[in-house]
Amino acid sequence: SIDRWIRRRRPAPRSDLRYGLPLRITWLLLGMVYFFPGVWKLWTGGLDWIFSEHLRNQIWHQWTTHANWEPVLDPTGHPWLLRMGGLGVVVFEMSFVLLMFRRSTRIVALVIGLLFHLANLLTLNIGFVSLMAIYPCLIDSPRLLSRLGLRSTTVGIPRGTGPPPRTSLIPIVVTGAVLLVGNGWYGIRGDNYGWPFACYPKFGYPIREPVRTVLEFEFIDPDGGVERESFATGRGPLRTARWIGTVKRVLKMPPGPGRDEALIVLAELAAGSRPLGGVARFIRSDYSTRPDDRGEPPLRSRTIAEITLGATVDRPAPS
Repeated sequence: SIDRWIRRRRPAPRSDLRYGLPLRITWLLLGMVYFFPGVWKLWTGGLDWIFSEHLRNQIWHQWTTHANWEPVLDPTGHPWLLRMGGLGVVVFEMSFVLLMFRRSTRIVALVIGLLFHLANLLTLNIGFVSLMAIYPCLIDSPRLLSRLGLRSTTVGIPRGTGPPPRTSLIPIVVTGAVLLVGNGWYGIRGDNYGWPFACYPKFGYPIREPVRTVLEFEFIDPDGGVERESFATGRGPLRTARWIGTVKRVLKMPPGPGRDEALIVLAELAAGSRPLGGVARFIRSDYSTRPDDRGEPPLRSRTIAEITLGATVDRPAPS
């Protein structure tokens, strides 16, 4: 139509730093999400992460966290494919941020990233949908739309508008610096459980045997009844990674009243409405992760802490 022809002849909105700078910060943050896990894989596992039986054991390890899920793809019977996959994962994670600086390589990063996450979903039931939801920022939308014969003449900064005042960039620069430095620091530390920043899951330490060591919680009622909840077998409400990480941190505390009090709080949270006077045990158990051993009892277990529900920790009287 004539109206459409007139609109297409109007100059497109010009580029502007107030739009481009946040976009570039987003690209860097997305690249950091992958970069630090890749570095930690090599730092903690070295070449064993790629060329040993680690990736097979890692896949079996992940399968034990799902009670009623079967993988769509199972590469564990093909050692050469596992080696290639391990090498590809490390190269992809460490190079992703480098692909952010050119339009053509950003598209390559987008395609490889989507394939990477699709393979994880079909093999490990790990989707990382929150990351894939950010991927549209890698697409040069104006260029793509112009190739389709579409162009917005209203969205953006109109041509002829003066440069932005310098102060308009201050919130962008400050926010971007905080996000980059915060995520960079926690990535260097490899802290998966930090707040408000954290390193994305590293999967860094090589798993040399098809064995998974997990924390379990055993409740002994006053009448002698025993109930166990296992993170390994996917039962019970206590199987979230953040909960398990919190318990591990408490168990690593030096012996003393602080650790005892923290264990009592965790035990009471885990016990819920169970009667006081019972006993809560924190148990470390080793399970075989081989698919043929699914559902078998633990290879070995040991009690690492035992708390009587309703107990109190003596505190020194205030001076």
